[in-house]
Amino acid sequence: MIRVSEMVFDQLFDCPKKISSGEKVVVVFSMFFVLVSVGVFLIEN
Repeated sequence: MIRVSEMVFDQLFDCPKKISSGEKVVVVFSMFFVLVSVGVFLIEN
């Protein structure tokens, strides 16, 4: 899971010029939501 998140962050920072600032915010929030969901899932189990 950590490696997957690192890959996602690498892709996000590798192509900042391709993504507009608005879309970048959406991507960051969606990634944050996914990470929080995974954390809660792991804690509950």
